This record gives sequence, C-alpha cells and structure tokens, in this order.
Amino acid sequence: MLLREETTTLKASKGRLEVRQHSHALGLFADGRPVTLTWAQCSGSILQDYLHLRSFSAEDDIAALRARVAQGFSERQSLRSQIRPFFEFFTPGTYQLVLEDIPSWWMDEWESEDHMFMGWFYPTDDKYQDIPNLLATQSYATLDEKRILEWMYAIEAGERPIVLTATATRSTWTEFILDGHHKLYAYALLRIPPRRLRICGISPHPLRFSDFPEALDTPYGWKRAFGEGS
Repeated sequence: MLLREETTTLKASKGRLEVRQHSHALGLFADGRPVTLTWAQCSGSILQDYLHLRSFSAEDDIAALRARVAQGFSERQSLRSQIRPFFEFFTPGTYQLVLEDIPSWWMDEWESEDHMFMGWFYPTDDKYQDIPNLLATQSYATLDEKRILEWMYAIEAGERPIVLTATATRSTWTEFILDGHHKLYAYALLRIPPRRLRICGISPHPLRFSDFPEALDTPYGWKRAFGEGS
C-alpha cells in the first residue's frame, strides 16, 4: 500500500552509491566497485542468479538516520529531509522516494532458509511488479537473533520500523536492502507486511558486461543477459 512518494533531484553528494541496470541484470555499486550483482537468465526457470561480492557499511554516517527509521517518518517533513545523511551517499541524479507497505501476500513467498534472498520474481510482464524481490547485502546467517527479537517485540507492540532499499527504477523488480535486514526478518517471521522506503532512480546508470569481476569466471547466465552466450 502506497503511503507517500516524492520526486527529488540530488545535485551534490558523496557519490558513493549507485544502482546500474541492463535489461534484467542489476548491480549495486559502492565507490565504483560492485557490491552485489543479480541477473535473470529468462530461460524457462524462475531462478534468479545473484552474486554477493563484498559488504558496504555507512553506519558511522547514518546513526541518526537509523534512529529515525526505527521510529517511523514524520508526515510534516519531506522524505528526503528525513533520510538526508543516507541519501547523500547516492550519485547525483533525479530519484523517486516511495514509502509503502509491501503487499501482505508477499509474505507467503518468503523463504527463511535462503540467506541472501527474500521474495521471488519472473521478469515477463507487469503481473508481479507490486511483489518486490529483495536482495540482501549481508547474509541472513550473520544476523543477531537478539536484535531480531527486539524488532519483533516492537512490531508486535504496534511500531512500524522502516526498511531502506534501492533499485534502478520504480518498475525494476529487484531491490537491494541497504538498511533493515534485522527489521525485515522480524516482519517476515511475524507475517506482517514490512514497511519500506524505496530509493528509485529515474535514468539508471548502465550496467555493462565488463562490470563482472575479472578475477571470477563469467557465468553463462551473465553472458546470456548481455547477449554474449552461445
């Protein structure tokens, strides 16, 4: 359920974070290097491939933001002003900020045993575009059970902490979880629709075949996504 949205232009920033896209391939980049890459082979299987390469943390810079998203946003202030420290990590450009509750039946598709992936998708039409495909930027196996329980208690008490995600455009199926892994896990265990803020690009940066790390063997699915597979 859509709660709020706004379009804003970021002219000056730290320029550390960006989401790049090519068709059904997507990459989260920090400081010009890939953090997570994901692509769909679109070859008759609903399996989506992904590769988590490294972690990105800005905790020292977003301590105040974490307190804000834990409590929920004020309706009297713009979304941008309330995520300013974090938003300024993104490269300059025009973005849509979308605050919404994820549809309740998304919970039916959540698989707790998958350590990097929450959701599902098949990129063929618009049918599932309200069902987010959430890709973690840290393994769920590393999460602190105590923190998950704390969030569960808070959510059960009526709080709606906010998960922050980023994606290439508003119509892109996959989103990268940038902050809120513990909160999202707590929502999922309680089967309560998560509240999240999407940071969506308007004109995404292009993802290129050469963005795949040279040190790794290039998988067939990546080649196929870029028309390089035979």
